[in-house]
Amino acid sequence: MRRLGFVYTALYILREQGTVHFSWIETMPVAIIGSALLSVLAVWVAITLRRIWVIEDPLPLPGFEASLTLLDIAQKAYAGTTKKVKRTIQNVVSLIGLSAGFVFLRDFPILKGKSIFQEFFGGRFYDRGNIMMPKDTSKYFWGNFYLSPMLVGIGWFMMLKGAFIVCLGSIVTWLLINPLAVYFNATAYDPQIGKTILISNPMLAYSNIGRMLAIGAIVGSGLAALVKALPRIKGITSLSKPQGNTLLRNIKLTAGAVFGAFVVLFLITSKSPLVGFLLPLLLILLCFFLSVVLIKIMGETGQCPVSAMGLIVLIILILLLRALGLDPNTTAILGILAVTAFCASVAVSANLFYDFKVGLYVGNQPRNLIKAQLIGVLPGAVLAGVFVSILALNLKELDLLAPQANALAAITNAMLGFHVNYWLLIGGIVIGIMAEVITGRGTAFALGMYFPIGITLPLLIGGTLRFLWEKKLPKLKPEEKALKLVNTYAMCTGLIAGESIMAAIVCIAILI
Repeated sequence: MRRLGFVYTALYILREQGTVHFSWIETMPVAIIGSALLSVLAVWVAITLRRIWVIEDPLPLPGFEASLTLLDIAQKAYAGTTKKVKRTIQNVVSLIGLSAGFVFLRDFPILKGKSIFQEFFGGRFYDRGNIMMPKDTSKYFWGNFYLSPMLVGIGWFMMLKGAFIVCLGSIVTWLLINPLAVYFNATAYDPQIGKTILISNPMLAYSNIGRMLAIGAIVGSGLAALVKALPRIKGITSLSKPQGNTLLRNIKLTAGAVFGAFVVLFLITSKSPLVGFLLPLLLILLCFFLSVVLIKIMGETGQCPVSAMGLIVLIILILLLRALGLDPNTTAILGILAVTAFCASVAVSANLFYDFKVGLYVGNQPRNLIKAQLIGVLPGAVLAGVFVSILALNLKELDLLAPQANALAAITNAMLGFHVNYWLLIGGIVIGIMAEVITGRGTAFALGMYFPIGITLPLLIGGTLRFLWEKKLPKLKPEEKALKLVNTYAMCTGLIAGESIMAAIVCIAILI
């Protein structure tokens, strides 16, 4: 439910800008109830895809090995065989300490509100963990490198091929598309300032051209992946007749109940019967389709680009609502609320799919994982809604950047003024389809197009290190190879866990 935060916050940013007017008493219940309802439906989507991408044609899901390593340690400790995993525990703990210590130096605001790295190295070449080219001297090319132990660890799990495909997408955006846009003096509407501008540097090129192409590529590659998966989705009833029929019946019943509840919610909010009927219908269809796309991306890269999916849905919904004649204020409110529910639901779907992957290896039955997700849906939505509202009301006081929420707010303003370049989206769709057909991992390539190059380079380093490490293993016996591989999993698990733990501590420190 953490994905509820960055979308719902966009509504408060729009109110601060004077674009919309609303009361939190009217919007927060809709966001909470809508997120909970659609999340229940998303659970069934993940159940449907489990047979296809966990059992029959399993996706690699880079990074899930970290969870297996930690669970293996816990199981052996519980069974009284701690001595057998003593070395593994030492590796994990030591790497957690190193990773957490590095992130503390990088992020913890200990010196006048700045981190140690920021205080001593902050300037033209370094900012908040990014080693970068100076922006003021970057005419055509700009690059950065984000100092992240976690990304290197994830790259190790992705291996060289997976990491390279993601990084290749970033290379296409930052070393080809952006420089060409600057060289040919392209123009684009900039939603941040509300007017058409000349693309004069790579940052403007990415914000207004490269990112829209990447969003289109995500849609295109997802469409291609969905087309390839459709025969197996259609065949779920023939795989196991009783279970298949029960699954389809439960999906239909849940979809019907969710649709009815959404009709009531959106009818009250919009006061339009047509909107009350069409918006829930489209939202449910998008939940099904884009959950498939998101899970495919996560299975290939280990990343979960919910914000990119949210941008896609926001564009579609605002087009629908404006076509139905709603005023800009109601359009923005309904669009953001619907996208809030959507993002929360697809995140739940992706999370359950991850649990299915891990559960298959540790022997946890799917029904137990499903129960755990369903139990947490409603309280998770309530807590997320309350705390997000508190944070959103104090963005300036807490000095929170809220980059994803600001991006959604900017796109909303652009859509309300009809300033979106749909040719860029269409071009991106073509790129995504071609990438999926050629590589079979088009969604990974498209995600790389969306990411800054500084995010994908650490992934590539992790994948390259594993490739070089494996080149030294041919002479070893299979048992020795497996043991050494488990040790590397423990080390990468420590890198990932250490950064995650310290990042949470940093967030708490900032809020306090």
